[in-house]
Amino acid sequence: MEENIIYEYQEVLHVELKKYIINNPSLHKYFKEDWGKLKAKQYCGIINYAVEDFYILPKIANQDHETNLNIFIYMLMYTYDIKVQNDQIANSKNEKSNNILEVFNDRKW
Repeated sequence: MEENIIYEYQEVLHVELKKYIINNPSLHKYFKEDWGKLKAKQYCGIINYAVEDFYILPKIANQDHETNLNIFIYMLMYTYDIKVQNDQIANSKNEKSNNILEVFNDRKW
């Protein structure tokens, strides 16, 4: 999972994801080229590419990726007022995909 985590202002190292971002103008406002390197801007979010989720996380003092991802997910849930029951969390952690996007897909906007 560590290879799927990009922090704000960090270079995108995944070659295919980098090509995907460069070829999709709708993503350009979230990334910038800096000295020939493609870097995430000050935005956080999730990009689903090639059946994988890539998490762009805020710079948090703790460099533990799992903790930072959990903080980011909490921030999203708080922002969008998403109520998740303990059994939903347990099911998500037990599934191989562990895909947080499923929580957002079930949400009625």
